[in-house]
Amino acid sequence: KLNNVIFYDKKIGINLKVKELKIISTWKSLLKFDPNFKSIQLDSPVLNIFKKEFSKREVILIKTQSFSDQNKISSFIKKFNKVSVNNGIVKFNYLNKLNVLESLELNLLNNIEFMKFKISFNHVGYKSFISIKGETKEFKKITYSINQLFENKNEVFGSGEITLGPKETKFSGKIISERLNVFEISQLLSNLKILKKKNIYHAQLSSSKLMSDFDLIIDEVDLNKFVLNNLNLKILSLDNEILFKDIQANFLKTLFKGDALYKLDKKKLQGKLSIFDFLVDKSFMGDTKLDLTDAYFDCDVVFTLDNKKKTKSLSEKFKSSGKCDSYNAMLVGVNVEEISTRIDNIQTFQDFFNLFDKRNLQGKTKIESINFKFKIYDNLLKIEQLEAMQNNVKIVSSGRYSLNSEKLNFSNDIFIKTNKFNNLPSFNILVNGTIDDYKVNYNFDKIKSAILSDG
Repeated sequence: KLNNVIFYDKKIGINLKVKELKIISTWKSLLKFDPNFKSIQLDSPVLNIFKKEFSKREVILIKTQSFSDQNKISSFIKKFNKVSVNNGIVKFNYLNKLNVLESLELNLLNNIEFMKFKISFNHVGYKSFISIKGETKEFKKITYSINQLFENKNEVFGSGEITLGPKETKFSGKIISERLNVFEISQLLSNLKILKKKNIYHAQLSSSKLMSDFDLIIDEVDLNKFVLNNLNLKILSLDNEILFKDIQANFLKTLFKGDALYKLDKKKLQGKLSIFDFLVDKSFMGDTKLDLTDAYFDCDVVFTLDNKKKTKSLSEKFKSSGKCDSYNAMLVGVNVEEISTRIDNIQTFQDFFNLFDKRNLQGKTKIESINFKFKIYDNLLKIEQLEAMQNNVKIVSSGRYSLNSEKLNFSNDIFIKTNKFNNLPSFNILVNGTIDDYKVNYNFDKIKSAILSDG
């Protein structure tokens, strides 16, 4: 038993202070100068891993771990029957940022057949608690289970295997969570930095490839404004690519399906998404004078998330485009059927003037089909080529909405066929302003002239 033990090695860059160190070994092994440690226990150790200056340009030389290195590690660990660390602290700098692991607990048990280990710690900077359990034979295959807790409320469970080989190292398993808030986790991890590739040089060329194969299952994904349910996908990775395959999730009665690929070197996520039965109703559009309701859309979307784009806003790094279709919707704010009937029944000038009184236009119009194309970029939603059809009605719309300023500008041309007039020009409804303060303007000039000239 030793108290206040200090181990300092400038060459490898560590400074270890242990309040109490307990070591149990056999005299026979000590006399043969081949120590066989029965157990080693470290109480309240503090490990500082300090930065070593490699060059003025901070060039970092990394010796890639080989399979022979794994064998050496395995042989070294087998010298200990039991290793325990209680209430440890680890401090290290990562790209000029101090990382602190507190409340570190480690228990390792060795016998002839297998090795078991359990480690847990708090990562202070990222408010994350991590607990890992594992078991292995000969360090060729490690079975593990992991529990990670973010902000004491976003919890992730995982289990699987790590297969270690001379040519590849593969991580596989299943990751499960009851509920995750994406924005809380992304804010915690936003300070994570990746070593710049141009400053990293491998001192040993031969290395095993890293691969992963995970099933991810999350009951609820909180995106602040809405919640996704039953998220399922497969995560496959190799070298610089991560594939998110067979993505499936629900939002109320809406089903999402898709695939995406993230390239680590380009920091870019690209994918495709299919959306089924996305409901647009009064609650979705808000309290507006002209909107759609009871519309179920099916959409095909392609999207890109570019992390190399220099902006703090995640939404500004995102862009997408796609097309959507819907059948049997309702247009609220204008009754086109009533307008059509009034046009056919004009008999006096007073009927004509009453026809274009905005108070007589209010109501609902049934729409048989809607299709449109859209783009999202730089926090701007742009609607292109929207067409809504009904037996005697055609609506052509286009416009844009700014997610930053909440300003909108939409133009709607409405074409009507009546029993008496089969080829009338359109009248226009223009909506502009903000979500909370907007104006609706009507332009009947063309259709007025046509009715007067034909009537």
